[in-house]
Amino acid sequence: MQFFEYPIARLTVGLIIGIILANQNPLSLNNLIYSGLCLFVVVLYFHYKSKAHKYDVAALLLMLLFVFTGVLTSTFHNPKTDIKHYSYFLKNNNNELLLRITYEMNPTEYNTRYLAKVLQVNKNKSSGTILIQTPNDSVMSSLEVDEVLRIEIELKLINSPKNPHAFSYKNYLARKGIFHQISINSQTKFAHIRGKESIKGRAAKARHYIEQKIDALDINSTAAGFLKAFYLGKRNEIPENIKVNYRDSGVIHILALSGLHVGILLSILGVLLYPLLKFRNGKKIRRLVVIIVLWGFAFISGLSPSIVRAVTMFSFFALAQA
Repeated sequence: MQFFEYPIARLTVGLIIGIILANQNPLSLNNLIYSGLCLFVVVLYFHYKSKAHKYDVAALLLMLLFVFTGVLTSTFHNPKTDIKHYSYFLKNNNNELLLRITYEMNPTEYNTRYLAKVLQVNKNKSSGTILIQTPNDSVMSSLEVDEVLRIEIELKLINSPKNPHAFSYKNYLARKGIFHQISINSQTKFAHIRGKESIKGRAAKARHYIEQKIDALDINSTAAGFLKAFYLGKRNEIPENIKVNYRDSGVIHILALSGLHVGILLSILGVLLYPLLKFRNGKKIRRLVVIIVLWGFAFISGLSPSIVRAVTMFSFFALAQA
């Protein structure tokens, strides 16, 4: 195949194979490091000692090196390689946890979901992330990002799909390093501790403030739901029949914040700020305003990875514009 005539293509395939192998069969980190060092030495030997007819051997070994790189990269991103991972300190029943809320996920019909970093398990300093679920009722007060909780509760594994070949939310979270969940309701006893405020915590407060302002507008609930979806990425308040219509039309991605929305925002800013080009230093002012607005949008939308990637790319694009 012509595609594999390019060295970068073969090496990329090797990297992908390594990542897939690591996800299917996790290995010990120490064994990986020792194997990688040996493989690296062999590759260097054949690279400098081989003659022309031995080029294929060196190329094969180099590809194997990239396979190992993929395995090693995936293994390093597996939180269970850390000897302080919380799963190594769990008891059979209830566990005393010290958690810090790091992210508020989009709520479901019945629950509000949060990601929490595990600080301690049974007095042991730990690492890792778990899922927290709270019911959507007026009795249970909402949790806040950066809030620290001390709680004694049983950790449960993420549920597997009930139907064969259905989407596995358990595997989806496992690829993100999340393996357990806890459920908190109004009857659960836990202690609140004010944590140190982070950038994500300030972003969450800004999102809540904007959400309250949208709720205060004199508009119907459907319009408010669309505003929250486009500005904050919260689609749960859009009526289900409308989401079904968008899904059947193949444009459901419009309701999910992504690089598309950042690109549209950049185009609108380009038109609105075009008059600045007539002034001295107008180009510099325009670039500065565009970058500030783009990162402001990323801030209020929750600093999700997809938005941060898109804003970073478009920021460089704005700087490169003549």
